[in-house]
Order: sequence, then C-alpha cells, then structure tokens
Amino acid sequence: MVTNEAKQAKWEEICQLVNATSMFERTVRECKRKYSNIKTVAKKGEAHNRKELGKTGGGSATIIKLKPAEEILVSTMHLSSIVGVEGGIDVLENSK
Repeated sequence: MVTNEAKQAKWEEICQLVNATSMFERTVRECKRKYSNIKTVAKKGEAHNRKELGKTGGGSATIIKLKPAEEILVSTMHLSSIVGVEGGIDVLENSK
C-alpha cells in the first residue's frame, strides 16, 4: 500500500527534477496539474485516433499526432482508461 506521505515525497522529488531542468520554478501543485493536463490530452487524442481507425466507409482517417510525452503516457495506460469499459453503463447519461 502506498501512503499519502510516500506519494507526496515522490511528487516533491519529481518537482525537484522538473525545476532542475526548467527556467521557471514550479510547485508540486503545478507539476501535478501539468501531468494531469498532459494525461487528459493524451487520452482524448488516443481515443480519437482509435475511433477514427475503426471507421468504415472510405476516406482517410484524421489522426492526431501525439507528442512524445503523450505517447509515453498512453503506453502506460490500461485500454479501458482510454476507451472506457466495453458494455459499461454511463451513470451520468440521464443527468444531462
């Protein structure tokens, strides 16, 4: 089990590494937000690409080119976190 203290320590270490190579000083919160934003963009791009490649009917697919960091993130994700659970239920569907 990973404790919150261990997670915080790891994020502080990551932040130090980021700051060692950056011209701007970043906080742990900013590093977490940037990671979250990159992950969101990567998931959306990969989901879009998978959807495009699955289309039928001719024409070429409009593939979004992922940045290297996004490709690395996608490679570490489980497929269900990108495209959802097959046959799953959208619990927010009726609340719209």
